[in-house]
Amino acid sequence: MTKARQTVHMATAISVQRSVPKSVHEVRSALGTGGRRELAVPAALAAFVRGPLVVNDVRTWNGDSADVVITVEGQPVRIAGTIGLRPASDACDVDVALAVTADVPFVGSMVESAIAPEVTALINRELDKLVG
Repeated sequence: MTKARQTVHMATAISVQRSVPKSVHEVRSALGTGGRRELAVPAALAAFVRGPLVVNDVRTWNGDSADVVITVEGQPVRIAGTIGLRPASDACDVDVALAVTADVPFVGSMVESAIAPEVTALINRELDKLVG
């Protein structure tokens, strides 16, 4: 009897580190608690997914850090991790560490690789607004 072999798929990591000319309090207030929004489907996934994507972003703050959970309605995708804030002379250092997981047989890593740059760009646009 042959046993089926289970493969373990590791999530795709996203890391963004930025310094913004605002206080920790101002950054935390601006980043808020997330929300619900629509995003365009990444070009690499257009053949598999019809858009727009409805994204639910939940940020739970505890002091100067937040747990982040982002889900895409109707899609087997989860993005989870943390946002950390540290005071720096007349600024705030922001560290974002997220992992993208797509529970899709055979193509999960391709889906993650397509989503990761989009999420990174979204984070950077959000931080760009703080820089002014």
